[in-house]
Amino acid sequence: MKTGLFKPISALLMTAFACFLHTVLHTPRIVLLRLSRFIEFPCHGQGRDGPFPNMSFPSLKKKTEFLAVIAGCTLMGSLALAQEKSPAPEHETAGSKNLLSNGDFTNGTEGWEFHAYEQRGKMSIDENEKHGNKPSVRVDHIGEDTSKLKQTVTVEPETRYRLEGYIKTKDLQPVTREGKGGAGLFLDGTRQNSQVVNKTKSWTKVSVIIVTGAQTEVQVGGNLTSVTGTAWFADLSMVKIGKAPPRR
Repeated sequence: MKTGLFKPISALLMTAFACFLHTVLHTPRIVLLRLSRFIEFPCHGQGRDGPFPNMSFPSLKKKTEFLAVIAGCTLMGSLALAQEKSPAPEHETAGSKNLLSNGDFTNGTEGWEFHAYEQRGKMSIDENEKHGNKPSVRVDHIGEDTSKLKQTVTVEPETRYRLEGYIKTKDLQPVTREGKGGAGLFLDGTRQNSQVVNKTKSWTKVSVIIVTGAQTEVQVGGNLTSVTGTAWFADLSMVKIGKAPPRR
């Protein structure tokens, strides 16, 4: 046998054996009892010439039925085994605990800090512009500026998190030549940012999957990048998804 064929054949045999064991362990007893009807054990005095003279053989019909039932059980076992080994979808493994403090701004701006690089932006709580009956944070840029609304969060190293929230904008105009400015969510000190919202838009859900490095604390939140105008942030959350894949 060629070396190139040995590995796939070995893998196939091992998989088949694992599926067989899984089938035996998980198949209901009534099914196994029904299978036993297809098997005839050795009976002295009833045989045929050959290497097993004392063994009687089932009819061709019973052979076919037996193989069909075994094939069906093995298929069910293999599907169940694959389901057990397959990882759960991301939304099922994600934690439900919001790691952000006061992410819905019901306690005003407690836990949050704001910084506008050109001192042309300001932050305030807006009780009139609500999302889900909860207040929002309003950020106004009276001139071209970049500002950040953020907080420090304790995290696990090399771990994936989902940062998401809702953004509403009014006359939020990018001032860069590329026109790429807007309001979004971000992991500070990295290029891990959500999609941006600009111009005049109603409440828009945005999210970004962020991956931590070796650090145990990060700063996350919302930002306005190279724009003039107004944006609102509401219902911000950050939940753990799971460990990040190994870096290459």
